[in-house]
Amino acid sequence: MTYKVQFASLARRHLRKVKDKATRDNILQKIVGLASDPRPNNVEKLTDVDGHRIRAGDFRIVFDIDDKDRTVSILRIVARGAVYGKKYR
Repeated sequence: MTYKVQFASLARRHLRKVKDKATRDNILQKIVGLASDPRPNNVEKLTDVDGHRIRAGDFRIVFDIDDKDRTVSILRIVARGAVYGKKYR
């Protein structure tokens, strides 16, 4: 059973700002993996902000899971230090 992956416009903007191709490919590989397993071993539920997050190198992918509609919504892709602050906007 696979999930549909959707990108918020903010997440698309964040992904375009990642200039290093290897890093961008790593991020996209992690996102593709969420379609088949939206709760991999390294997923963490965020407490101060809505959503879940997984690591992709020095970046964090913040996303929501909707089991009813079987969708994973990618909300933000941010550098590790900015995931919890207001810098991700």
